[in-house]
Amino acid sequence: MILFLGTEPNLNWEEYAEAILGVAEEFAVVTIYLLGGVLDKIPHTREPDVSCACSSDQLREEMRKYSVQFSNYEGPGSFSTT
Repeated sequence: MILFLGTEPNLNWEEYAEAILGVAEEFAVVTIYLLGGVLDKIPHTREPDVSCACSSDQLREEMRKYSVQFSNYEGPGSFSTT
């Protein structure tokens, strides 16, 4: 498992993606998961929702095991949602 931790860049997403994919290629990574947060008016006393967007039907079926909500969000994006 390889974890990246940092602030999402406001610019140069392509360069950021190439850096991540370069490390993935170097270590023969098979699957990549991107995690991101969404700023919203949700009280901290409530369990957070976990939503998911998938790039394939196979991954969607795999993620169903974790009781995630599948997102159909349309609007401004972030690195993890593009």
